[in-house]
Order: sequence, then structure tokens, then C-alpha cells
Amino acid sequence: MDDLTKIIIAILGGGILGQPLVHLIISYQKRKLKKVTDTLEANPLFEKYEAIDFKKDFVLPNLIENYFYSQTGISTNIKTIPKYIEFKNELGKHYTWKTIKEANNHLNISGEKIEVHLSKFQKSFMKITLVFSFTIFFLSLIGMVYLDYKYQASFSDKIVLLTLFIIIIVVCIFLVRGVSSIITANQMERAISKSRIKSTDES
Repeated sequence: MDDLTKIIIAILGGGILGQPLVHLIISYQKRKLKKVTDTLEANPLFEKYEAIDFKKDFVLPNLIENYFYSQTGISTNIKTIPKYIEFKNELGKHYTWKTIKEANNHLNISGEKIEVHLSKFQKSFMKITLVFSFTIFFLSLIGMVYLDYKYQASFSDKIVLLTLFIIIIVVCIFLVRGVSSIITANQMERAISKSRIKSTDES
């Protein structure tokens, strides 16, 4: 998946779907986890010797992965869960699982430690979007005040100006929200870099 595709998905996911869909999925996973746990506790088959390897190699890892997902919203395998925990501890107390999940698409989990991966294109796109959004917002605000003062706009004209200003605000919010995962990942990249440099100096 290229950078442009990731950005489009982030914009659509952040601007349109938002948090309700995420909460719905996590709620479903929690109910599923409880059902599986109850089944395991009630079924004596899993207590037999023949099922021990199955429990150890599949059931328990699956339960741990589902529990981790229900608590963090991050879907991963049992081998990378310790990496996520270590990564969160390195980031410090100001970062929560919700924050990490928001930037999860920009994390590289293939190495010994999780690294933040942002391309130059993504960083440039983020900066351009922020500058464009804030510039349009302030220019629209100044323009609305100027037109109202210069031409003594009537009540109906003020309603039109206000409506246009609200539309511009919504567009700006939509754009900023679309790159919010990149903004979060960029902040995390600086935080994790400082944390690891400090840890190296202390050792």
C-alpha cells in the first residue's frame, strides 16, 4: 500500500467513519472473548490431556490476542504484543493505547523494537494540509469581518457569510482530522527518539 493510498484511507476513515465504528468493533470483540472464555471453562474436553497442546499453542494465544485487542483496539499477534507494551513504556505516561492505535498504520513492528515509519511525502503532505487549512480558516474569518464592516451587510447577507464560513470550518476540520494519524505518529517519532537517546546515555 503506497503513501497516497494510506493518506486517502486515513482521511476517509478519520473524517467519515470516525470512532463509532471502532467502538462497535471493539464491543463485538469483547462479547466474542467472553463467549469463548465461558465455553472453555464449561467444556471438560479442554481439560483432557489430548487437548493440552491445542490449548497452549492456539487457544491461549488466541485469548491473549483477543483480550489485547479488546483493551487497546490494536489487532496483532501474540509475538508482537510485548513489543507494543515496551513501545508504550518508552513513549512515557502522556501516550495511551488510544494514541498508539491512532498511529498504528505508521508503525513498523517487524524489527526487535517498534519503529515509527513516516515517509518524506507523508510529512510534507501533513505540513501542507495544516498550513492550507489554517490559512483558509483565518483568511475566511478576516474576509467575513471585512465584508460585513465594509459593505454593512444586511441580515440575509450575514446569514450567507456565516453559512459559508461554517462550511469552510467543516472542510478544514475534515482535512486536519484526515492527517491526524500522521500528526500523532510524527509526535511519537520525536518522543521515542528522545526516550531511546536518554536510555542509551544512562546506560
